[in-house]
Amino acid sequence: MVRVWASLRPELDRFLHNWYDGTVDLSTVLLCYYSMLLHINTSSGFPVYLQIEAQVKQAIAAGALQQDNALPSVRKLATQLRVNPNTVAKAYQNLEREGVIRTVPGGGTYVADNSPGLLKSEKVRRLRPVARQLAVESTQLRLASGDVVKLVEDELDGLGGKR
Repeated sequence: MVRVWASLRPELDRFLHNWYDGTVDLSTVLLCYYSMLLHINTSSGFPVYLQIEAQVKQAIAAGALQQDNALPSVRKLATQLRVNPNTVAKAYQNLEREGVIRTVPGGGTYVADNSPGLLKSEKVRRLRPVARQLAVESTQLRLASGDVVKLVEDELDGLGGKR
């Protein structure tokens, strides 16, 4: 996992080569460079705060961010992404409301435990808009439902089979 991220970020590769002596948890090293891994596309038509939310969730699902890992502060992430701090704050508030992250007043923002304790009906309610959008897109592309199901299964398998 570290080598994949390192190949994407030459500065992280240099950091690991020059400073890593085996005493530092590599997830901490990744976390130092995490904000650089967020990529915002302001011309996509997709709101920036939703892009931040989606990418944080994806990083957690992929294991790049784990329980109790610290996230960058609102101001720091906003500066690095060159967006308004209110945009990052909105993304963090939504993620906290969903139980994905937790904020300690004066202590930072951290990845929450992996089990938000939601009822199945609530989980389904949250996924329904995404499923609807997938259905619309696949219909417009004239993709067979079997191909769509296979695509989703492949993505789930790519996340390490976490179901």
